[in-house]
Amino acid sequence: MSKSNAWYRVLITTLWVTLGLGILSFTLELFYIQNLLQTGSDPIDTGSAWPEILQNLYRYTGFTDLLTGLAMLVVTIGYLYVTAVFVKSQDPELVKVNPRWIFFAWIVNYVNIFYHYTFLQAFNQFGDSTESEKRRNRILVFIFVGLDVIGSSISNQQLIQDFTSSSDVITLEEFATRHWIYAIESGLTLASALAFLLAVRPIQAALAKKQ
Repeated sequence: MSKSNAWYRVLITTLWVTLGLGILSFTLELFYIQNLLQTGSDPIDTGSAWPEILQNLYRYTGFTDLLTGLAMLVVTIGYLYVTAVFVKSQDPELVKVNPRWIFFAWIVNYVNIFYHYTFLQAFNQFGDSTESEKRRNRILVFIFVGLDVIGSSISNQQLIQDFTSSSDVITLEEFATRHWIYAIESGLTLASALAFLLAVRPIQAALAKKQ
């Protein structure tokens, strides 16, 4: 359980960083779209009237989004694995699959989401909490994975549309629509991270009582 607690502390820190940088990225995306629609040109193109500080921040948020996404992937896998090993050692019936499969589940996003849901629900069931607390945690976990599913579906649809598009030139409306989709994806990522944070904190607190 000590390993689970250690990974949990890293996870919580990573979630807060993800939320903070995600709010910045989401806000900048909205400002970007607003300027795009007002001027009819890309706000980060040469000669743009968009403030230089906003242009630089917007460019850097793409990099920070990538870093926080990778960090969340690694830390979440680590936390789920060590905690699943602990719960399985205490009650094998709650974790029926081999926890090691979480290392490969990320390759297929929907499989990864399924493992998140399965493991978190097992942790919640094993923890020392009341039935009302378990019910609240189940709802939060369901919201977390539901938002992930919606976000992944939108992202996959956009990737397919970009891949199958036969035109090298897009209109202003199409360009703006693409960025609206980015903003929606960013908002869903934020909401998902918040739901994950709200769910995992009481779940881990209840697990700690079972040491």
